[in-house]
Amino acid sequence: MKKSFLTFCLFAACMPLFAAALLQPGNEFNVLRFVAEKNFMLLPVQDTAPEADVYVVYANGQQGERMKVRLARERVEYYVPFDIKAYKGREISVCMTPVPEGMVCWDSIRFADEFEPLPCKYRPSGHFVPPYGWINDPNGMIYRNGEYHLFYQYNPYGCTWGNMHWGHAVSTNLTDWEHLPVALAPDAWGGIFSGSCVQKQDTVFAFYTSAGARQTQSMAYSTDDGRTFTKYAGNPVIFSNVPDFRDPKLIWYAPDSVWIMVLAAGQQMDFYKSGNLRQWEYLSSFGKGYGCHDGVWECPDLLCFNAGGKNEKWVLFCNINPGGPAGGSATQYFTGSFNGREFACDSDSSVTKWLDYGKDHYAAVTFTDAPDDRKISMAWMNNWQYAPLVPATHYRSAMTLPRDLQLFRHKGGYYLSSLPSKEVQDLPHYEISITVPKKSKAGLELKFSNAAGEYVTITYDFAADTVVMDRAHSGITGFSDDFPVPTAAPLLDESGRYKLSVYLSASSVEAFGGTWCMTNNVYPSAPYDTFTYTATDKSVKVEYELKSNTK
Repeated sequence: MKKSFLTFCLFAACMPLFAAALLQPGNEFNVLRFVAEKNFMLLPVQDTAPEADVYVVYANGQQGERMKVRLARERVEYYVPFDIKAYKGREISVCMTPVPEGMVCWDSIRFADEFEPLPCKYRPSGHFVPPYGWINDPNGMIYRNGEYHLFYQYNPYGCTWGNMHWGHAVSTNLTDWEHLPVALAPDAWGGIFSGSCVQKQDTVFAFYTSAGARQTQSMAYSTDDGRTFTKYAGNPVIFSNVPDFRDPKLIWYAPDSVWIMVLAAGQQMDFYKSGNLRQWEYLSSFGKGYGCHDGVWECPDLLCFNAGGKNEKWVLFCNINPGGPAGGSATQYFTGSFNGREFACDSDSSVTKWLDYGKDHYAAVTFTDAPDDRKISMAWMNNWQYAPLVPATHYRSAMTLPRDLQLFRHKGGYYLSSLPSKEVQDLPHYEISITVPKKSKAGLELKFSNAAGEYVTITYDFAADTVVMDRAHSGITGFSDDFPVPTAAPLLDESGRYKLSVYLSASSVEAFGGTWCMTNNVYPSAPYDTFTYTATDKSVKVEYELKSNTK
C-alpha cells in the first residue's frame, strides 16, 4: 500500500474526465494506491468534519464511484464500507481532497472481508432502519409478487445527508425487512432524489428526480422483480426551469387508460400524462391559495378512495418543509376530485389538513398496488429542523410504522385517519379506552416513564377538544431547541368514547387516536416501562392493556 502527493499536472493525466473540473492548479490531492485483497475498504468518518471529495479510479483508468465523505480529522466516530470485492487482485487508486497528510483518517483506513455496524440502543424495533448510513424519504414503495418493496433516500457513506442513492429492502410482513443492494446510484445527471415505482406486465419502472445542475425526471426499469435496475438511455424524460421540481408519483388512471404523474414544482403540484411512460404531456397545476405555503412543497401522492356507493373521493398528499403544525417538516393533504386532468379541492382554501400532528413524520407516501386496495403509508421518522443532530451510532433515522389510511367525515368535510397496519399490531403497545361524559370539561394525563425519571405525557383537554404530547422530559433533548416542544392535535370526535393505541420503541412514540395520530422521536436512557394516568374528574374512565409481542 503506497500513499503519495501528486501535483495537478501529473494527477490530471490519469484522472477520468468527470473529475477534471475540480482539478485546479495549486490543489494537492492525496492518493491511496493498493491492490484489492479484501471485500471492503473501511473509511473512517467524523460527522463534524468537513466533507472530502473521494474518487475511485481503477488501474485501467475506469471511472469508479465519486462520493463526499466526512473523513475523520481528529477522531474516528465510526466506519462506512466501500465495496471492492468485484476488483480483487486489481490495483485501485482512491483520491481524496482536501484531506492533508496528518489527519487521523490516513492511519485509520482499514480493509476487511466482513462489515458489522456498531450497535446502537436507539434502533427502534419493528421499524425499517438501515444497517448503517443516513436515510430520509421513502421512495418507490410498491407491492409485487407477495413482497413489499421499500426504496429510500440513502447515503451509504455517512450519517448526514448527501450522496443520494436509492437504498432497497423487501418484506413480506412490513416489519421484518431484508436489506438488498443499492438500487440506483448517482450518475452524470446528478444524485438520485425521491420518486415512485409502477409495474407493467413483467417490468417494474422506477421514476426519480435526477438532481444535478437542474432537477429533471428520469426513469429506470427492472425485469427481475425490482432486484436490479437499468437506467433508460433517453433520460431525463421531463425537464423544467423550476428550481424545486421533483419527486414524481405515478398512478394508472383507468378511465382514460393513461399514466398520471404528479410532480412537486415549487409551491404547487404539476400533473402530467403519458401513454407509454416515455413521452409526457403537461396537464394542469394545483396549489395556489390552498393549504400551507410556509415551505417548499415536496413528495406528492394521489389516492382514490371509495366514499360510499359509486362515489369517489381523491386525496392529494403534499409534504411541506418547513411549515408543519409544530414547526419544521410535516405532511398536509387535500381532499377533492380528479378528472384525469385537474385536481379540485373540496375544502375552503384556508383549511389545512395534517396527516400526522407530531414532529417526526415527513415525506409520507403509500405503497402502489397494495393488496385489497389498501392505502398503506410510511414516512420518514425525523424532522429537518434537527435531523442531522439526533443521537445515533453508525446510522441516522428510521421509517414510521406502516399505517392504513381510511376516509371519514366530520362536520361535512372529509378527513383521513391513520391506523396501525394489521401487520404491526402484534408489536408491544398499549391499548387504551377512555370514556368521558359529553361536553365534559375534564382533563386527562397519560404518562409513560422509566426509573430514571424520564417520561412522555399525552394530555387530553376535553373542553378544548385537543390532545397534546410533551417530550420535554423524555431523555436527551438538548441537541436542538426545536426538539422538546409540545405537539397538539384536534379531537375530531364528539362521541365521548375514545380509543388510543400507543407504540413505544427505543426511540419513538407513535400514538393513534382514531381521528388523529402523532409521531415523536425520543431518546431515553432506558425504555419507558411504566404507565400511569391522572384525571381531573372522576367521571373520566380509563381502561388499558399492554399488548405483548406474540412473535
